[in-house]
Amino acid sequence: MLKRIGIFALLSLFAAVSYAEPSTVLGKVLQRGRATEEAGNLGQIGISLMSYAEDHSAFPEQAGAAGLDQLNLPKKIFIATADPYATQANGALTEKNTSYLYLGNIIGSPRASRNLSMLPLVIEKPNVRDNKNYLVLYADGHIGTVKSNAANAVGILTALKENASDAQNDPLWPKLTDAARNFDKVSR
Repeated sequence: MLKRIGIFALLSLFAAVSYAEPSTVLGKVLQRGRATEEAGNLGQIGISLMSYAEDHSAFPEQAGAAGLDQLNLPKKIFIATADPYATQANGALTEKNTSYLYLGNIIGSPRASRNLSMLPLVIEKPNVRDNKNYLVLYADGHIGTVKSNAANAVGILTALKENASDAQNDPLWPKLTDAARNFDKVSR
């Protein structure tokens, strides 16, 4: 009798976890766990990008998913658990099967830029998160967040630029914005 109750209780717990509303305590715990996992994945992407830049004296030259694909990381790292659109990649990464927008090709060599702590290297794509707090991997390797209600990558970059004190004078920001605008033209 106790074994049946134990199994029933365990199954009930699994059901509660899988259907937890984001507004409940359990839902909030699950959201934080997912955010921590996604920040860890973005950290792995950052370490790989820094290693690539060290080996090649520049970040990958191709924009978007093609640049990220050069890192040879497991494909699941490129999908945020909060992303309702991206699907597991079987072959090469594409814009449809990754949750991140890679902008490092604009930055080029990390040694050539002065304000690496303010330049976004990788940003989460628009509409990945319901709470609109998007993860950002900066060119110096640190991870931050930006709050934006933007429906496109240009809007997220605009929010980042507003928070960066020296962004107005940095010649890379217009190029980053152009890259985001190009992504928005071909995005989902």
